[in-house]
Amino acid sequence: MIDLYLRFADEAECNEVLFKEVEGFRIPIVGSVDVIGVIYKGDPPAPVQGWHANLRGDLTDEQIEALKPYSLDPAPMQPVRVWL
Repeated sequence: MIDLYLRFADEAECNEVLFKEVEGFRIPIVGSVDVIGVIYKGDPPAPVQGWHANLRGDLTDEQIEALKPYSLDPAPMQPVRVWL
């Protein structure tokens, strides 16, 4: 089981990479996906660049490599949301 913290340029890119359409439903291509969207940080809160999502699953080396351009490296020390 692996957790990836991902950042995309926008929502459309996130949907294109992580989901497929099946009979009108968006289905994750792999694992479980938690779409966060825009993250706000600071005082006053300001948007962090990108559209964010977390992914958890049993990924192959090929899948991990395909998601590498979107993966936050290093992973956040204090993620906005985590899996329970």
